[in-house]
Amino acid sequence: MHLADFADDAACEAMFRFRTVGDMRRLAIALGLPDSISTVDGHRFDRDDAIMYFCARLASKRTLQALCRDLGRSPAAVSQIMHWMYHFLWDRFFDAHLDMGRWSGHLETWADAVAAKGKSGVAHQTGSTCKSPNNGAPTPISLAGAPLDNCWGFVDGTLCPMQRPSENQREFYNGHKHRHGYKFLGITAPNGLCVWAWGALPGRRSDAWLVHDSGLLQELRARARTTQAAWGKR
Repeated sequence: MHLADFADDAACEAMFRFRTVGDMRRLAIALGLPDSISTVDGHRFDRDDAIMYFCARLASKRTLQALCRDLGRSPAAVSQIMHWMYHFLWDRFFDAHLDMGRWSGHLETWADAVAAKGKSGVAHQTGSTCKSPNNGAPTPISLAGAPLDNCWGFVDGTLCPMQRPSENQREFYNGHKHRHGYKFLGITAPNGLCVWAWGALPGRRSDAWLVHDSGLLQELRARARTTQAAWGKR
């Protein structure tokens, strides 16, 4: 199958979580994917096929074999295009995911969104506006009192599980989750975007250790805008 076979919007959203094929093509161009891709074993994909298999694999909980049955390529070919895409995106955007400066112009808007949700239960941010997802009903933030009006994001760590390794099992074992895996740290903005990420590190590390190791606190202090001159009353 090819991307053009999902011209029906409902089928496209069900398979890829994108509303239209045109949105996926615009994403492929924005990511800078080449017109033609050849993997290490010679499997060839055009740009449409590459973004199709990549999005389908990330959007679905189905096994690789089931996905290949539906889309018509071998598991080896799909595995290699996924591997190619991961390396391409890492090489192209590695520096960007650590560059908090690119979001600095949005911090005040995000803080307003969080504060609005805390005070009135209104704050699902879309662009520069806030809308109520629950008709103004109390939210966890409002119930907690929302004491801060300059909170613009939420820090959290996550464990990506893996099979038990044959070596260094203690390094990758997470006592809290009782699983082996890698740890990542991220900041999520009110609009749902992960605007900063750090990792991967061995799974035994705690969230507090990741915060210290990443230099996140120093970065936030350097960009803090809490004085009246820099940020209104904050």
